[in-house]
Amino acid sequence: MAAGAGLYIPSGVTIRCTGTFTNRGVIVVDSGNAAWGISVGPGSLPIVAARIGPPAIGVASMLPAVGDVGDDSILRLGGMYGKGLLELQARTVLHPGLQGGGSGAGFVNGGGGSFTVLAMGGIVNVAGASILAAGSKGANINDVGGGAGGGGGGVVILASKTSVINAGIIDVSGGDGAPSNFASGFGGGGGGGIAHLLAPAITTAGGSIIVRGGAPGTNAVPVSAPLRYGQRVIGAITISKLGIAQFDEDDLRLLEVLAGHASVSLENARLYDSLRREADNAKAWLEVADAV
Repeated sequence: MAAGAGLYIPSGVTIRCTGTFTNRGVIVVDSGNAAWGISVGPGSLPIVAARIGPPAIGVASMLPAVGDVGDDSILRLGGMYGKGLLELQARTVLHPGLQGGGSGAGFVNGGGGSFTVLAMGGIVNVAGASILAAGSKGANINDVGGGAGGGGGGVVILASKTSVINAGIIDVSGGDGAPSNFASGFGGGGGGGIAHLLAPAITTAGGSIIVRGGAPGTNAVPVSAPLRYGQRVIGAITISKLGIAQFDEDDLRLLEVLAGHASVSLENARLYDSLRREADNAKAWLEVADAV
């Protein structure tokens, strides 16, 4: 493959070479587990809709889970992380099939796909070239569905009868978990994938093979200020930002000032609406009296 070129391939592809296979560009392996489904809208117009359904486990031993669901997300438990196979188990995965890494729980996030190269000659992934089969990051849809788990890393197998040289990048890492929202805790990170280099001679100097698992999502930490009018509480303002200790005392004081202005505006609007209704009622009674 030429330098600077990109090749997007579906999961499960096997390339067989009678000579040498050389990658100088970027090979991107599609997810083995679709993260999107197709639903039918009004008038039978096909629209792309998020699919929230059971995840596929792929070659993982445990799926990353969705975060605990409920109010007060700061108090909710994050989702469990995913687990890949043990080393001895991973060594036996030589025919992964269409699915590579498992998809995350919650809003289904695709696991990394599977890709195999079988060559009679050598296999070379040159410096600056990449083979990418990482799991997708977890995602929330409009703050619904909870903190989804990241997809598990994919499977890349490079098998040669002579030699394998990796001076570039092979990425089969797991996807990060989604952050929490107001309804759930964060999602767990996807388990790391599998990279097999099989040959009598293997050289990895100068290259990198990324098989790490994904990081867990972060918590959204909300702060609130009540909307007070006199002795009554008529509402609240809540703001949230991902991370820990994102708001200090100055932020809280500013929020309280804004809440004070907002409460006066809301109460004035309520009083205006009440006076308008009373005026409308008086006008109606006056019209009835005139008619009599």
